[in-house]
Amino acid sequence: MSYKNLKYYNSKSYLNFFNYLKTKSFSSSIEEVEKKQIYKLKQTISYVLKKSKFYKQKYKNSFSLKDIKQSDDINKIPLISKQEIIDSYPNFAFKKKNYLSMTTGGTSGNPLTILMNEDYKSKSLALTFFYMSCYGLNPIKDKGLRIHGDITKNSDNYEIKNNNLVLSGNHIDKDNIKKFVKIINEFKPVYIHAYPSSIYLFTKLLKEFSLKINCELRQIITDSENLYLYQKKMLEKFYKCKVQSIYGHTEGALFGMTLEGKRLIHIHPAVGILQLLDGQNKEIKETNKVGQIVVSGFLNKCFPLIRYKTNDFGSYYSLTKGNFSYRVLNKIDGRLQDFALNKKSNIIPLGPLLFDYNLNWKNIEKFKIIQNKIGFLEFHIILIDMKKKMKTTEYLKKDLRRVFKNNFYFSIKIKKKLKNTPRGKFKYLEQKIKINKYL
Repeated sequence: MSYKNLKYYNSKSYLNFFNYLKTKSFSSSIEEVEKKQIYKLKQTISYVLKKSKFYKQKYKNSFSLKDIKQSDDINKIPLISKQEIIDSYPNFAFKKKNYLSMTTGGTSGNPLTILMNEDYKSKSLALTFFYMSCYGLNPIKDKGLRIHGDITKNSDNYEIKNNNLVLSGNHIDKDNIKKFVKIINEFKPVYIHAYPSSIYLFTKLLKEFSLKINCELRQIITDSENLYLYQKKMLEKFYKCKVQSIYGHTEGALFGMTLEGKRLIHIHPAVGILQLLDGQNKEIKETNKVGQIVVSGFLNKCFPLIRYKTNDFGSYYSLTKGNFSYRVLNKIDGRLQDFALNKKSNIIPLGPLLFDYNLNWKNIEKFKIIQNKIGFLEFHIILIDMKKKMKTTEYLKKDLRRVFKNNFYFSIKIKKKLKNTPRGKFKYLEQKIKINKYL
């Protein structure tokens, strides 16, 4: 949540949507849910046909609104992609002077500017307060620690606002870690809200320097990135509390959340329609089969996405038995930019190889992998102790050969600094190849 959006708290849009989420979330049958979704989908299509040149052209001679009667009929609607929107942006966007904007997609190297209005921001805030309430938290009353990409006004790279201590994720390093711990222990938050990459790096430094957070944390909430199992396990063990994950997009077309600290992601039907598609763009209607996540959103009238390919991948745990009477994902299996191409041009998820096989990351403060060429991986690393440079690079090379075998060529470069994305996320893989061509 962006806490500067609290000005929308208790607005009419906020109150209506928050009350709807609280009262309607657990009572509907799947038939009732899908009937409501199709109604909202048809409303959205009617709206974009009036407002968007892009959709008018896209839907010309492709289907009739009268043909959309039940949930399976959504497959009659053409798919759209991020690149398609970027290429046709002037015809896609609904321009108004009072619209707000936010850029997304810096991690994939292909940024997209999302437009939004106060109605959408109010509903987005209501959604945040809803999931926080499900975790027994209230951002107004409970003290929280926020570790995102915020640019703080304080030269010490932190500030306190709206009952939250905000740390700049861009300044989590060995030079600032002791100062940050002192500030946190004085503030005493009861929950942490952070990017998975930010809190993982933060916690890794705590362990390296034998530091502790002396607060009784009730929850850790992560968002905006995939929460990997190795991250979840380390955080739960270190902080001794449940670690939750929020799944959604700046685009506002889908929302899901974990419950009770488990990995299953419960999708809320009030935000949008979820589909999984296979490599031939056929809809998956079975459990445990991985497909690309495709979304159709209801909330953002300034930037409506209908059958939008997210480049995220997941599989169903259930299609009907979620906590919100809707779909449940086992987990997010990866975002497209989390994959690399080996020597044979096969797509490989790097996360499990890097973190599930006990690679020795001792003396490595941060690392980033850059792939510019098929089969080649550049490891850029920041060392905690430069005196151990030779030893560290030797055992890293040995570990990489053990885990990756002969699938990649490697190079290791020592760096003084590694950049975060413009929004403050830290991505361990910077994929320069247009990997979607190899799907």
